[in-house]
Amino acid sequence: MRRARGQAGFTLVEVMVAIFILAIGLLAALRILDASTRSAYNAQRNQAAVNEAQRQLEALRRFDYAELALTAAPATSTDPDDVRSRVSGASFDLDREPGAGAEDFAELVVNGVSGVSGGTVDPGPETFVSGSVRGKVYRFVVWQDDPRCSALICPGSKDLKRAVVAIELDDVAVVQSSVSYIELQSDFINPFEGVLGETPPVPTGEGNTAQQFWLHDTTCNHSSRQTIGGSHYTQNTSGGCPAGEQQPLVDVPPIPGAPDLMSLEPPPDPAPNDPADPPIYDYSQDVATAGAPEQGLQMLRPPLLGCEIDELDDRTMVHRWVTPEMPHDYVMEGKVSLDFWTRRISTSSGGGGICAYLFVYEEESGGVVSLTPIASPRQFNAASWPSSEWGNLSFTIQHGELTLSEGKRLMLAITVDRSYVADGLMFLYDHPDHSSRLEVETSTPIQP
Repeated sequence: MRRARGQAGFTLVEVMVAIFILAIGLLAALRILDASTRSAYNAQRNQAAVNEAQRQLEALRRFDYAELALTAAPATSTDPDDVRSRVSGASFDLDREPGAGAEDFAELVVNGVSGVSGGTVDPGPETFVSGSVRGKVYRFVVWQDDPRCSALICPGSKDLKRAVVAIELDDVAVVQSSVSYIELQSDFINPFEGVLGETPPVPTGEGNTAQQFWLHDTTCNHSSRQTIGGSHYTQNTSGGCPAGEQQPLVDVPPIPGAPDLMSLEPPPDPAPNDPADPPIYDYSQDVATAGAPEQGLQMLRPPLLGCEIDELDDRTMVHRWVTPEMPHDYVMEGKVSLDFWTRRISTSSGGGGICAYLFVYEEESGGVVSLTPIASPRQFNAASWPSSEWGNLSFTIQHGELTLSEGKRLMLAITVDRSYVADGLMFLYDHPDHSSRLEVETSTPIQP
């Protein structure tokens, strides 16, 4: 009897209580899993929308300034979650928040209105698909006034154009905490035409414009961008332009090669309707990138912390680009912006950082290159660096006003900041859908 009592099992009540407690725990776990899945799915959708909006803006940058106008007035909507609800007559509300003031409305640039013609921008909607993410693309172009530009050079209030690209995601209602649409805005400036196409006066130093220099995979011994023939080894960019292309696998000491070129023309798109043409080439075939596709330029961590390139001549740790020789004295007004496409070498999530340097580049007699720093190295880092997909980042470099004399060049150099990344980073440029560029604020722009 004593043994039987010792081997007695659970009573029915005890079993029911245990099942109830287990069910509560499983329900809580399922709720957490569901919330995590929804959050990840929402982040994936939003990132796809951001990538598409950026791609659309890059496509608009390849338009001539006169073409940057809507082919027809965009429709309006009474749905506050529809971006077209911000259309009011011939104006568009640049402020997404409700209750915007009159100062937030800008006149739309539309063919047939105020003498505008030649526009080729379709306002949409246009369907886009990225994997399992679907949505619609809307485009708006408005006039903007540049308060920094003097009335002599920029009469009137139509000094530049601003493009707005909005990506509306399908099935938003099924995704909790999802926004109804993602939007990006960007200004487009034509420094060589005045208001409505009139030729402006010769630049006098009054009024600034932002001039774009596009980063290319072409060495600076060429005067213009060359067509990319395919993947190649990492180029050594530590020498002068006359040295030409140098990309040997092993050199002790390294053979100095020409920096890459930054030109006034963006990379062309031979097939705008085919995202696979041109392909994304590997600019660093000699650098292994296990766990990630080998595309663009792969740059490894330097041996020292912080921003230091004086002793770095390893082509895998520093890369340089230079502009063409300045055709006249070029006034830099104090602000330079770098807009670039990047991702981690490893597909795991985490931070990243780079160091950017600006120099005055001058070739002296005998092939000697003279470099004069323009500003202190600019550190830029982010706790969440793009990892599984290419992402677009940008930052500014402030400096004092500077004049590049005729014949000199502007140089950009980049290294990975060892403090913020475990392995290295990849950079993509010279591709029509991923075109990195340097934007210089100047009062004496160069005519292409």
